[in-house]
Amino acid sequence: MLEAGIFLPGTPVMFTVSGAVGKKGHTFFRGCNEGHYIILDRPNDDKGVPLSLKDHMPCIVRFLFQGMVYAFQSKIIRVISYPYPFVFIEYPQKIDSINLRNDERYAVQIPAIFSEQAMESTEEGNLQGNLIDLSVTGGLLEVNRSFNSDTLLFLAFNLPNEELILNLACKVRRITKKEETYHLGLKFSVLEDPDIEKIKRYLGFLGTLKIQK
Repeated sequence: MLEAGIFLPGTPVMFTVSGAVGKKGHTFFRGCNEGHYIILDRPNDDKGVPLSLKDHMPCIVRFLFQGMVYAFQSKIIRVISYPYPFVFIEYPQKIDSINLRNDERYAVQIPAIFSEQAMESTEEGNLQGNLIDLSVTGGLLEVNRSFNSDTLLFLAFNLPNEELILNLACKVRRITKKEETYHLGLKFSVLEDPDIEKIKRYLGFLGTLKIQK
């Protein structure tokens, strides 16, 4: 039996109705009775519209907890509107997981600007590059010039979920030349930086996409 402690109230959840194209939404855990049921807020789609749900619908739940991405299949027990819009689903007997704490790198294509000094904003005039992979501890930056190993750089970029990363300090750990460009292997200098939490959230979302449905 799974421990109920991973279903903390307020934890963000990605909710999908199994076999229904387009029926995906976001919600939050609200509680559980271990071994019996889990309570969720009524899921909304990306436009804030509540999903059309019925009792006994199969569903898939994905969420991030302490550096792990979890996913499980379940079934809706009851959809209620009063006194609050909640969804009761069956307590899972099996759960899949992916560990995000092993510095797993994800292929991305994220335009970035950077400088050897801290930036006040994302104003033009800074050096430009392209992040082509990303993890919670570093990344690979494609640029048009080389840098010395251990050079301190400050990165700024927008994650695809529109969260802004500004002045993320990192050091160049390795340099490789790829035709007309250079690939800089970067290690983030301060893993307690609040921007790292933004990166974790985004990588957590990418991690949910890797779990088998």
